[in-house]
Amino acid sequence: MRKRSTSNNSIFYIILIITMILVCLLGAAAGYLGPQLFGSWDVHEIGEAMAECLGQASPVPTEAPTILSTFPPDPTETATGSPELMATLTPAPPCQRPERVLVIVLDGMRPDAIWGTSQAPYILDLALHRGAYTWNGLTVAPSLTIPAHSSLLTGYDVPIHGVTRNDLHKVEGAYLETKSLFQFAKEHNWFTALVAGKERLRYFRQPGALDVQQVYKQMDNLTVAEYASQVIAENGFGLMLINFGYTDITGHAEGWMSDPYLGAVAQADQAVRHVFDVLKAFNYLETTLVVITADHGGLEYIHSNNRPEDETIPWIITGPCVKKGFELPSEPRLRIFDTAPTILWALGWEIPADFSGRVIREAFEESGFSQAGTP
Repeated sequence: MRKRSTSNNSIFYIILIITMILVCLLGAAAGYLGPQLFGSWDVHEIGEAMAECLGQASPVPTEAPTILSTFPPDPTETATGSPELMATLTPAPPCQRPERVLVIVLDGMRPDAIWGTSQAPYILDLALHRGAYTWNGLTVAPSLTIPAHSSLLTGYDVPIHGVTRNDLHKVEGAYLETKSLFQFAKEHNWFTALVAGKERLRYFRQPGALDVQQVYKQMDNLTVAEYASQVIAENGFGLMLINFGYTDITGHAEGWMSDPYLGAVAQADQAVRHVFDVLKAFNYLETTLVVITADHGGLEYIHSNNRPEDETIPWIITGPCVKKGFELPSEPRLRIFDTAPTILWALGWEIPADFSGRVIREAFEESGFSQAGTP
C-alpha cells in the first residue's frame, strides 16, 4: 500500500508539471494571437510571463530590441550605420595625384572684375562651387608682368630671383635663369607648353624646357584659347601655362574697370570656359590641377605703383582633392609665389627648402594624396 501511494504521488506531480507547462504555453500563445488582432505585443513580456510561470529567471535580455525596418535598406547605408555616421567614423581615402597641371594667367585681371561685376560668371562659378579661392591674393613688387610671372613659375620673391625689369623679352638671348616649373616638369619627362597672347612671355622660353612655345605680340583671348585647345587636342600636356593678355592690353588702352576693359573680362571668361570644355571633351578635367590667377591688377591706365588695385589678385584652384567652394583664409595672405610650391606638393615632387612660397595646404581635402607618384 505504501509503494502504491508513492507511485500515485509521482504521477500526480508529473501531471501537475505538464499542466503548468500547457497553461504557460497557452498564455504565451494568447499573448501573441491576441495582439495580432487587437494591438502590438512585446516578446519580452511573454518571456517574463513564461519565466514567472515556470518559476525561472527570464531568458530574455532586458534592453530594448533593435528594430529593423521593413523597408528596403538604403543602398548608401551599411550594416554599421548611416552615411553620416560612417563619415565620422571612416576617414576618406586619399586622393589620386593630378596627372597634369594647367596654369591660366588672366593678365591684369582685378578680383573685383570677377566677383563685383556680371562679366565673368564662369570663372566665378569655378571659384564658388568647384574650387578653393581667394580674392585677396598678393602679387610681387614691382607689380609687373615679367617679375610676377617669374615669381609664379619659380616660387621665389623678387629679391631672390632678381627679375625686376619688364622689358627683358626685348633683350637678345635673355631668359629666366632661375629653375622654373617647366624645368621641374621636364625632369619628370612631362610634355610642357606655353601659349600666350602677350610678347613679354618670350622671356620664359628657357632652353630645353618647353616642347611647345607659342607667344604672340598682341592677341585676343578667344584666339589664344583656340591655339591652346589645339595643343591640348594634338599633344595632350603635362604642364601648360596659358596667358590671356587682352585684359591688360585693354586696361592700358581704355582704363581699368572701363566698359571696354569689362568687355575684355567677359572675353577672358569665355576663353576659360572654352579651355575647360576641351579638357572635359578629352576626359582630362577630373585629373587636371588647374590654377587660375593674375600677375597684377591696375588702376586708371597703369599698374606697378603698388597700390591695392595693382597688387591684389585672384587665385583659384580646382582639381583632384581640392575643396569645393572653399574661401581660403585671409591670413596668412596668399602670395603669387605660393603657386609653385603648391603645385609641386600636389604632384608629390620635391620642394626646394629655400622657396619663398608656402604650400596652400588648406585648399585641399584633409585626406591628402596617395603615396603613389604621378605618371
